[in-house]
Amino acid sequence: MMIYQREFQSISENTIFRGDLYMSQYKHWIKSAEKDPSFPDKYNFVLIKTIKDLESLKKENIDADYCAWDIESTGLNPAEDNIVGVSIAFDSKTGYYIPINHLADPSLGDEALSIFYDIIMSMNKCFLFNCRFDMRFMEYAGYDMSEINYYDVQNACWLSDTNNKLPSLKEEALRFLGWEMQSYQETLGDEVSLYTVHPKDLTYYAATDAIATFALAGVTLDYYKESKPISEIDNKIFYPVMKVEEQSLNLNEQYLQEILDEARDELMELEKDIYKDFGHSFNIGSGQQLADAISKLGLDTGEYTKSGYMKTGKNLLDKLYQISGDEVLLKIIKYKELSKKINSYIEPLRRFARERPDAIRVCYHLNKVPTGRFASGRDKNNDFFITYNIQSSPKSEEEIWYTEHRPGNKDKSEFNIMGWEFSKEPISDRWLESSDSRRNVRRGFIPDEDYYWVSIDFKSEELFIPTMISGEPVWMEAFEENKDIHKQTAIRIFGEENYDKNKRQMAKACNFGILYGMNHYSLAERFNMEIKEAEQFINNYKRNLSTLFAWANRHKKKAKKTGTAYTYFGRPRRLAYYLNHDSYSMRSFGQRSAVNTTIQGSGADILKIVLWKLWNKVITHPDYSDAVDILAFIHDEICFQVRKDKMAEIIPKIVDIMEMQAPGWKLPLEVDFEIGHSWGLSFPFTFSSETGEFKPDYKIGDLD
Repeated sequence: MMIYQREFQSISENTIFRGDLYMSQYKHWIKSAEKDPSFPDKYNFVLIKTIKDLESLKKENIDADYCAWDIESTGLNPAEDNIVGVSIAFDSKTGYYIPINHLADPSLGDEALSIFYDIIMSMNKCFLFNCRFDMRFMEYAGYDMSEINYYDVQNACWLSDTNNKLPSLKEEALRFLGWEMQSYQETLGDEVSLYTVHPKDLTYYAATDAIATFALAGVTLDYYKESKPISEIDNKIFYPVMKVEEQSLNLNEQYLQEILDEARDELMELEKDIYKDFGHSFNIGSGQQLADAISKLGLDTGEYTKSGYMKTGKNLLDKLYQISGDEVLLKIIKYKELSKKINSYIEPLRRFARERPDAIRVCYHLNKVPTGRFASGRDKNNDFFITYNIQSSPKSEEEIWYTEHRPGNKDKSEFNIMGWEFSKEPISDRWLESSDSRRNVRRGFIPDEDYYWVSIDFKSEELFIPTMISGEPVWMEAFEENKDIHKQTAIRIFGEENYDKNKRQMAKACNFGILYGMNHYSLAERFNMEIKEAEQFINNYKRNLSTLFAWANRHKKKAKKTGTAYTYFGRPRRLAYYLNHDSYSMRSFGQRSAVNTTIQGSGADILKIVLWKLWNKVITHPDYSDAVDILAFIHDEICFQVRKDKMAEIIPKIVDIMEMQAPGWKLPLEVDFEIGHSWGLSFPFTFSSETGEFKPDYKIGDLD
């Protein structure tokens, strides 16, 4: 059995997705431009010294259609830092620097910033690089950016090759223009802040940013056009996402402290038990010390670091437990899981709730994930945001809840929602599944008073999208007739007379795995099958879903031929580097990515499309603007807070927008929604348009 385990590990190293490794080895699809010999000598960098000069600049460009502009500031946090100056360019040859707030003269002050605002408001289009940063600073300075006609050049650069995450202005100027631009550190020199840098010494650096942005807008325009219509949606949602980021979330400090204390106590008890089993104490968090301790028990995970120590990652320990059955391994796994939960989630959130309760902001990256999905996280140097990835917030296990309509208790506790009581005890024969209430990290996120937390996610999106694109009849029938897609798949493979729950589980694993690259080794390990048996099962699975896999194979061949895979809505991903690589691992990754980009990327596009519609038709609608907010994006889920007295008006409108039907699709994408007094403890509800009432989406009778 150990031989099989090591064989599997050696094979899986070449087949399991390791995104960071693939990204770190990647070479950009675009060949870098030759160095521009005319830069910077043939370009103009002008310091605006007086208000009169600025008024003249405004007058001279009164008929200009386009400009590029950029902000220089004392730091990255617009709530605490100040605008030092702004640069602007009306073509790709001349840039102007307008000093606003410098220690040395000229420093033109708020009057100059107002004139600058008038200039950019008059433009048909403003080019910016990472527009949210600049627009957020302007809004914090008191200027409304909602009507600015902006175009984010960073996004166009990213669309040229989405494998290149978070492109920077200077990197893209070197790649597309052949310009070696001055760095921030070179400009700052020995000064502490740009505020103390003399305006004349900042002019070249700042004005170059504006010129480069203008030039890049032109040379990358073809990639923006190639990506239509989704590139247009990309560009429209930067402002809405910026406003969502500025929404401070509420954290329940008392609850977080309670689960932190409880988790720490349990961790200490686990530690004592582990020491007792080993017969001595050691640092369980040290990979080296843990490896030594496990080795002394005669156990071996079969994988080692470059320095020769046994690897002790959670997955490896879990596999080792399946082989050895040694209970101490389960305790170590639990210790690792609980320790991570404390250190990565509970403790940081409790600290944020205590130290900055009115500034719980999370950042989203729109140009980081190659498929186009939102990513959460932030630059550690920018404390405008908390250091927390909200998308990775652990989701609690599902458990059975019972519900009973008790309107007299309406909203008197966390377990009564809209007059429906929820309990783990059988208070009625109505039951449903929802999150475990114990040590539930997401339960620490709560809405404003008199609001409900509402989470709405796209239903079976990762299966629905390939069904609509490929037309696979087995899956199409399941969606058309609202049948269990995993059960239908199992029946198709095994026959109805052989169907049982285990067959459904196997079908479910394949439905979520094989199309995305799961192989027979993974299937064999998961269901304790022989390798040959798993291989035969997968072949049979593919034969019975032949339309789906015929589409997938065509898609891979097309990507191989063109070097690019597209989402359903037009976003490209360059894959030639992977698909033509000498390494089998890289080529396999490229093939998986061709399919995954179309499916996951199309899902990401859908979220952006509905976000734009929600922003215009609900979030900023005058009838609802004070009754609903978007709180978070969690992959295929959007979290809202909705005022309690507006639920019946707002939820149907949100659902109607999110249940979109793309051109060429037979069915609309459906959504599920949950309502609660917190994110982590929300329950599935349905809404009747006839009665205008919400009720839990429960089942009645036998739990089986």
